[in-house]
Amino acid sequence: MSEHQSAESPQPLNQMSSPQVSKPVVFIKSLLWWLCFIVITALMTLPVLIACLISYECGFGLIRYWLRFNLGTLRVICGINCRVKGQENLLDG
Repeated sequence: MSEHQSAESPQPLNQMSSPQVSKPVVFIKSLLWWLCFIVITALMTLPVLIACLISYECGFGLIRYWLRFNLGTLRVICGINCRVKGQENLLDG
């Protein structure tokens, strides 16, 4: 076994165990997340465009804030976590 392979192979996403949640709860959580996403995207659009005109680093910093906010709301509202372990699991490019 090579150093990049783990002892157990990863499960496909559709076979991973997850808590059973009713469809109305999933719908409400999804709707709440989409509302947060739309609001923060609308609020961040103009500042990001202006910041990108000033400097790339400034604009990229605001984009990182927007991304972290969206991932945080996914974690808090929907219970979704995303973590990539190991450089071999990153996409090329």
